[in-house]
Formats: sequence, C-alpha cells, structure tokens
Amino acid sequence: MNNRLMTLPGKLFAQLFLIPFSVLGFATAGVTQDVSVRNPLAKPVLGETFPKAGFIFRGENRKAAGGDYEQWHDDIVGNVGIIRKFVREELDHPQRMDEARLSDYLKRYASEHPDELFLLHFNGRAKLFDFHEDQFFAGHYLQYAGVQCQSNIVPRQTVIELPSTKRFFLQKPFGSREPSDEDSIVILVERDRHGVIDWEHHEFAYLTAIDERKNTITLKRGAHGTQPRGYEKNGCYIAQIQQYRDRMMINFSLDCPQSPEGKTAADVYLDLFQNWFSQGGSLEAIDGIAFDVVYWDLNQKADTNVDGVADGGIVDGEPRWARGAYEFAKSIRERFGDDFVITADGHHEENQRAIGILSGIESEGLVQHNDGWRGISRTVNTHRYWNTFNTAKIQFSYIAAKLVNPDDAKHGKRLRRFAHAMAACLGIGCTIGIDEDVKGVEEEHYWLGKPIGPMRNLAESSNDVVYQMPDRVTEADVHAWTAGAGAVVSNHDRGGIKIGPRTDLSTQPDETAGVSSLRFELTLDLPPGDLFLAFDAKSSSALAGFEGTEVPRAISFDLDGHRRDPRVGKAALDIFSLVGPRDYFKSEFYVRNAGGRDGKKNVTIRFEVEGGGELFLKNLVIRNTPAVYVREFEHGVVLVNPSLDTYLFDLEKQFGSHTFERIQASPSSDSSDAVLNNGAIVDDPRAFAVGPVSAQFLSKQ
Repeated sequence: MNNRLMTLPGKLFAQLFLIPFSVLGFATAGVTQDVSVRNPLAKPVLGETFPKAGFIFRGENRKAAGGDYEQWHDDIVGNVGIIRKFVREELDHPQRMDEARLSDYLKRYASEHPDELFLLHFNGRAKLFDFHEDQFFAGHYLQYAGVQCQSNIVPRQTVIELPSTKRFFLQKPFGSREPSDEDSIVILVERDRHGVIDWEHHEFAYLTAIDERKNTITLKRGAHGTQPRGYEKNGCYIAQIQQYRDRMMINFSLDCPQSPEGKTAADVYLDLFQNWFSQGGSLEAIDGIAFDVVYWDLNQKADTNVDGVADGGIVDGEPRWARGAYEFAKSIRERFGDDFVITADGHHEENQRAIGILSGIESEGLVQHNDGWRGISRTVNTHRYWNTFNTAKIQFSYIAAKLVNPDDAKHGKRLRRFAHAMAACLGIGCTIGIDEDVKGVEEEHYWLGKPIGPMRNLAESSNDVVYQMPDRVTEADVHAWTAGAGAVVSNHDRGGIKIGPRTDLSTQPDETAGVSSLRFELTLDLPPGDLFLAFDAKSSSALAGFEGTEVPRAISFDLDGHRRDPRVGKAALDIFSLVGPRDYFKSEFYVRNAGGRDGKKNVTIRFEVEGGGELFLKNLVIRNTPAVYVREFEHGVVLVNPSLDTYLFDLEKQFGSHTFERIQASPSSDSSDAVLNNGAIVDDPRAFAVGPVSAQFLSKQ
C-alpha cells in the first residue's frame, strides 16, 4: 500500500480553503480559454460506437516523424486520433521536434481529418532545462533537502567542503547512455542564517564527485548559462535538483517558491497552455492534454517548501504536493472549460485521482508499464471506478497497449488483442491499431456499433462458492476477521462489516509518511485452482487531505504466499481498487492458481485501505473460478479469457441465437492472427474456445 498521502487535520484543511487560490500560487478561473474552436464530442471516438481503438501513440522519434508533410501524413493516416508530443518539453531532438514545423503539420492534418481526436502528450513532471527556460524561475525546480555551506566559496572553486555529503548522490545516466560529468545537477543560492533565500543570487552546477570521507563534493560550476559566484561563510545553501531520467523535475507543491512576478511553476505551465491552445496558437487544433507522469507521490527526501528539511511533499500534516497536483488539474479545467480533454496516468496508486476534473485515465500497458496481463483486476477496478463516478462532461480513458516486459513482447499479437478486447469490454479507448479494430479486410472503424449492455464477468454467476458474507453479519461472522494494529472490524447496521480506527488508542501511523491505514484480513482454506473475490465497498470520506472532493482511497489486496507462483510472478498480486464516499462500488480481485493443484490450508487474504476513515464492506463472495469477460454490441461480441486455461464460451447462453462469425484477417496485416481470424462461421456456438490469456472479436448476424 502506498501511504505517502498524509492525513490533513480538519482545522488546517479548513484554513487552507479560506486562502484564495491565487495566493497559493496558482492561476484562478478568472481567465477562461475560448474553446469555441473545439467540438471534441462531435468526433466519433468520443461517441457511443466501438472499438474506440487505433490511436497513434507517441512515435516522435521515428524517422518518418522528421520528414516532409507527405511523409509525416502517410505515417499516421487512417487512425482514430493522435496522442503525441508536439512540443520538445522532454525530447532533445531539435530537428524532429521542430515546434514550428509540427504546428504547421498538425493544423494541416487536422483540417484534412477533422473527425480524429488530437491530444498533446505531455510529461508534466519534468522538462529539459532549456524548454522555455526564460519562463521558469530557479525556485521552480524540485530540490532534495540540501545543506548550508559553512565556509567561503569563490567563483573558481570546484571542491566544496560541507558539514555532510549524505544528501548528495551521483545520478545514473538515462537508458544506455555513458556516464557523464553532467548527469547530476545542484543549485547554489544565497541563504542567510534565518533561512531567507535570495533567489536572484544563484547558480546551477554539475555534481561530478562525492568524497564522503572528506565531506566534499566536486562541482562543474556555472551550468545552464549561469555564472559561478562567490558566497560568504554560512551564506550559501546547496541542494541537489531532483531529476526524472535526464530532465529536471518541477515543483507542483502548493509551497512552490514564487518568481519575482508572483508565479509558481504551475502558473507558468498554465500560461504556456494558454498561448498554445488559444485561437491562432500553435496548438489550436489540439483537443486536450494527455499527461504522462504527474504523480501524487514524491521521493521522501524532497524538500518542497525549500526550508532545508526533507518533507516528501507533506508539510505540517498536509499533503501539499498531492494537493498541488490536484489544484493544477483543477485550474486547467477552469481555464479551458468542459470541452477540453484532460487525461493522466491512473494505473498506479500514486497516480492522479482527480475524479470529476479529469476526463479519464491512461493505463500504460494493459495493467502497468511492465505487465501486459498478470494483474488484470487492477485495470478492471480502476477503469470501472472512473466510468462509474466521473462527472466530467467529456469522459475518455484509454489503454496504451505497449509491451515493455520482454516476456510479454514475445506474445505481442495475442496480448495486444487481449488488451484491445479488454478495452472494448470496459468501454474505453486503446492505442496501436490492430486488425480487430477495423474488422480486418473490411477496414471499418467502429464496426461493433453501440453496446447492447455492460461488460459482464461470468465468474460472478459461478456456483463454486468458497465463502459468502451473509447479508446480516453476526458477532460470530465478525470474529472470522482479524484487524491490523489500530483498526477494528465490527458489523454494520446496514449490512456487511465496518472497518474503522480503534477509539481506545490513536491510529498507528505509517513510519515513512505519517498517514494512517486500516488493515484487515480473513483466513480460510482454498480448493485447487483459481480464486475470484468480489465485494461492494464505500468509504466514509474522501482520501485524507481531500475532504469535500471526490478523490477516492486506494484499497490493496494480497494473498499469502502467492507471490512465489512462477507462472504469474508477484505482478499478479500487484492489484488494488478504489473506494469513495458517494456510493458503494464493486471491486474484484482475481488470482490464478491460488489454491494450487491440491488446495491450500489456512491461507490469509489481506486488505489495506488508505487513511483512517471508516470503510463499509458488504456482499463479499469468494469463488473457485476463473474471471472471464464478455460484452455484446450491435454487430458483434467480445470475449476475454485472462485465465491460464482454455475457456469454452456458450455464445447462445450469453447472447441468444445469432450467427457468429470470425473476422477475416487483412492479408497485409502483421497484427492479426490468420488462424483465429479466418472469416469462418462459428459451427458450435455453445462451446466456443478461447485460449489462455487471449481474446476474440466475433461479428454477429
């Protein structure tokens, strides 16, 4: 469980919201973007028909991205939209990322293909230093806690003696690059004995060596166009800049230092967006932003308010970093209106949870970056939660169907089909077009048509029940549960159980972040085979520090001993769900081969929910069955089998009497399986086989 979001005391939280937002350093809603040029809801991919798949995702570094317009056009044409970088924020490729050229190409392409959706892929967490460096202020870059130098420093001095070097380290080069003496960056700035910083007198330097024995660091002075300066004894503060790969991270905390013009880093980004997305701006054709890594958590050694003390984004009990990221998203929505698409990563617990502000989330990889199938319940839970509770006018989430895990990449065709089918079932988009998106040789986008009903998990109808929570829980039922330190499990008068903090002692805080969490567990015997667990849960409040919002809490799941299963590995249990205060939400947790071949005795199932607020849980059922998904559309059906065994679908039972037919693979496609997609009519619809961790698209008549 990621417990880096600190509980915010009610009095402090109330005081926080008495402060005008502009005083906190962010732009207010006073300037609203003229979005009359945009009408994204008129674009088919945001309509009711499926598949919503075939986005061009990234690819700026490919050779074709640097050619003339015709080459650029031919490389991307024929899809439903583009999610790509059009500014060089984090890509140091001046020719391929020529912003004026890309702006011209984008405007021309958008006029020729007005039905496609265009999103700016934007890191948001870090940038190349020279990307609009004149707009950013030295204090806008995120720092680790630094040290006050106790001796004089002269401009030519490269070896600096410090009270301690423990707060400094040499940054590893990104990717396969060779180590360089410019990999690590520090800032030197005047700061008096009272902690007052004079930002005007600063310089950047490269950290090239650390001598822990002598307590010295070696610097290459005057980096990034700054000049080496002299500093008096006890008058220089030195801190390392936090980097994301080879880029400098930006401070999104509510405590980000303000420039002489009174702007925080978030304000600078808002101004840049205003210039890009306004009528006549370089990116006026863009329909919105797909943020990459605007996370809500932070390295615990970070010093967000630059007071020389590591705070990890949590100051005086307040989640100042996470709240700053939330307010940044909120200010973008206020600035650009409801017809502007905003997405961000949502596949990790530390990702954005700005329900009602963002349009939706991205899953980077079907499950996460290095997992194309194992922790499938994470994907189901997060996307279904957003689908259920998001109130944004435009709702758009998607899966970036990349396969980074080398073992997954060996099965690329099957796992991409698996991801695209899961996206169709969930009602979301998917990148990297495959044959099934356009019905093979027929080349028809959105060929499935509108959904006939929601996605169904056939595991929920299984009679192989291992445990079922009664509607009215007795004291004897409660005793089956064990509460962690600081928590108590009791029966709830509205059915099910209630998990809350003990009232006879203070809630036990997490050692690293000071935020409480509630742990509870159930021990039982498991039969051989798979485990599918589902329950309905509701939180008494939003995530601590976000009271009065729709921000949900994360609830994690673990199964004793199963991380050692070699067939799936620990990623299979790296799953979680979300719970919020508005209403009950059904979460599911699927574990393949949980009971092994012979069954297991006394297996402990553990849950942990963020924060100390009460959690209400009911309708818990544990079944000995695989999770398999189906969804019916006007012109076809989608079948998904995440299990490790072949599954036989009874198509007539699930969808009624139809003629089901495989699509016909296009002969030139390298993304299709010609055996599965052979155009044949299904001859036995009552026993249609889908292989392990695979999926099938079928048309129906």
